[in-house]
Amino acid sequence: MSGRLWPLVAAALLVGSSLAVFALALNEGKSDTYSVTTMAVRYEVVVTNAGPGDAESIPLTVALVRDSLPNQRVLSTDIWPTPLRTYNDTMGNTFAVFLIERLLAGQRFTATFNATVELRNMDINIRPGTGGTYGGEEDAFLQPNAIADSTHPSVVAKARELQAASGDVYETVWNIYNFAVDKVVYQQLPGEWPASWVIEHGEGGSAELGNVFVALARASGIPARRVSGWGTDFNTSEPLTVNRFAHGWAEFYMPGYGWVPADPTWGKVHRFDNLARPDDHHVVMTKGEGIHFFDRGAYTSPSGDASVSTDYRLTTLSRSTVTVSLEHGIVLAFLYGLPFLFAAVAAHKVWLVRREAGRQGREDVDGG
Repeated sequence: MSGRLWPLVAAALLVGSSLAVFALALNEGKSDTYSVTTMAVRYEVVVTNAGPGDAESIPLTVALVRDSLPNQRVLSTDIWPTPLRTYNDTMGNTFAVFLIERLLAGQRFTATFNATVELRNMDINIRPGTGGTYGGEEDAFLQPNAIADSTHPSVVAKARELQAASGDVYETVWNIYNFAVDKVVYQQLPGEWPASWVIEHGEGGSAELGNVFVALARASGIPARRVSGWGTDFNTSEPLTVNRFAHGWAEFYMPGYGWVPADPTWGKVHRFDNLARPDDHHVVMTKGEGIHFFDRGAYTSPSGDASVSTDYRLTTLSRSTVTVSLEHGIVLAFLYGLPFLFAAVAAHKVWLVRREAGRQGREDVDGG
């Protein structure tokens, strides 16, 4: 291929590929699933009495992995030992309740859960002005509470500041998300702090960033709720302790789209991948502010000197992913291929310059 023809071919490839990707984008639906991951996981809650005295009547409540539209579906769950009871709360969370009657010094109790979960990697394609209008269907998620204190003056003022001038709901969501990503420094805190405190102090962990998003959305008239669960890469056969995967994020409601995830904590690293993009790195355990996915209550100790601790562990037993969207693969191939195309053009340009310089050098020698 001649030196002049190669750049033209590269340009034609670039333009043609760009037009193809643009055409695919125009044909996107409200949501697109591009791959499906199936995982088998084991999570265990271990209650240990370090003594020296015995512990009695130890209550333990553990959330079961739940379904979460649009991308999470539980295929199976096994529990051992059999819990005292299970129940569902008003948020659709499911809990197993145990009562450990007696735990001698040095003994431990382990509740083991094996689950198979299907997770869809998706794009929820929200375009400006397409969200429709709220009809009061999710008004329960506009109410303030102690954690998402959306009527606090600090929250109301910040929400007013972030309100989109156009009045578009998703533009306001984008502003709220970026505020949490850019203006709240990630810092793990003891306990869980309300949104007003986080806005005033400018720091918080994943729970606090989720609380800020929820409170600001509610103050803007957008239904929202907190989500708690697991956030990790889910590498197989890698036992994890709870501090390595416990995570908090949020969801907001858009008419015509349903509940949409927003994770401002992970947005600090990958901004565009953590808003309206359900994936296989988040597993929802509970929904609702202040609802945790495990809790060990108060116990009694006849001698008064028992020391009881609780550990939560997670292991991914198997994981497989199937690609289901050819269009998404084409877009990714184009995006990943761009650097190589530009590198090839640049390398060819360097080769032409060096060839011309070599030719010029030979002509100078011949002329000399």
